Amino acid sequence: MASSEWSTMFPEYMVNHFLWQGSGHCPIQIIWSWSKSQKCRKGKLFQFECMWLHEKSYSNVVSKAWANASSVYDINDVNGKIKFFSQRCLVVVAEKRHNETKLQELMTREELMWAQRSKV
Repeated sequence: MASSEWSTMFPEYMVNHFLWQGSGHCPIQIIWSWSKSQKCRKGKLFQFECMWLHEKSYSNVVSKAWANASSVYDINDVNGKIKFFSQRCLVVVAEKRHNETKLQELMTREELMWAQRSKV
């Protein structure tokens, strides 16, 4: 038995009920296929990135994305907002790495300067 919302989301589904000895619970198997409008676009699958947890704004981004989602159909919007957040994180990491490289270069120059001055 499925709710009307679930039946609308998964119009092509089949439920199998299995018998189970020794328990009052019976396992079920649910098989469904996504309609063409629900299929995700081809591309990279969504994958959680641990680095997101090190960003202070992560929980706010996820909370706001889910708060604005009114149904399961909005999962692509949530996914899009998290991917956008991820791209911003990558930009921040790249900027930090660039700044660290510049700092290392300046420290090397300063070290050379002091090495040369100490020999005078």
